[in-house]
Amino acid sequence: MNQTFKGTVVLVTGSSRGIGATVAKKFAASGATVVLHYHASEEGVKRVSDEIRALSGLSPLCLRADVASEDDIKNLFKGIKDTHGTLSVVVNNAGISVDGLLPRFGVEHMDKLWQTNLRSALLLCKHSFSLLSRAQPGTASIINMSSVVGVTGNAGQSVYAATKAGLIA
Repeated sequence: MNQTFKGTVVLVTGSSRGIGATVAKKFAASGATVVLHYHASEEGVKRVSDEIRALSGLSPLCLRADVASEDDIKNLFKGIKDTHGTLSVVVNNAGISVDGLLPRFGVEHMDKLWQTNLRSALLLCKHSFSLLSRAQPGTASIINMSSVVGVTGNAGQSVYAATKAGLIA
């Protein structure tokens, strides 16, 4: 096991599957203490937690939060503070995709995409600073995961592309 991240605490949002699960496992393999975030898939986060435990011997902290809720985000960081006291890396990976042509796209879907894909990353950054400031000097980082669609656009994904372009900006 590579020990590059030994002694660091890493939060990966949306880590119950897909890219988030892979990122969390890579950090764990590099020696990090990982905090897994999930919203809906408790079964998925348990599976990822088991895989990390088998890989690193460490049991990740698993925390549920709706990243569209500022109160949930505050509670997420409280759980990290209460358990670990510090945080070194935040990976803003949680996101959703709702496709549709703009003339037929409902405002409720626009709001959900904005809240989940962009607003949540800004709120996670905002509320992470007090814990990130406790990290070992030179180790604090925030990684905002976007998409190539935020640069190139894609048919039927104008709202999704706008939220991902916002992350890039």
